[in-house]
Amino acid sequence: MGLVSRSLAAVLVVAVCAVAIPADLAAQQTAAVADEPEVRIVARRLGDGRVEFGLERRGAGSDWGERLLPSRRYFPADAAEGRWLSSSALRLQAGGDSAGEAPRRGDAPIA
Repeated sequence: MGLVSRSLAAVLVVAVCAVAIPADLAAQQTAAVADEPEVRIVARRLGDGRVEFGLERRGAGSDWGERLLPSRRYFPADAAEGRWLSSSALRLQAGGDSAGEAPRRGDAPIA
């Protein structure tokens, strides 16, 4: 095999590795992400000015599933600027089942 042929073969091997290795890594990352829950925050402004927050988890069919509502989910209309507010906790479980605090009437607002 001549020098040109060996050089061409080496370039071809490098090119194949440059394409195959990132594709394999991307496939591994996609598989890892598929096992992780995908969620989004939902919110709505109420008539009295408060904001109600919840969480939705993406289901198996790529549709957004049940809305999870923590017991402390109402943010006051007069919240101070720059102040972080937080709801009560929700627990996500593997396999699509989620457990949160059941919504109740008269939930305490977040102060």
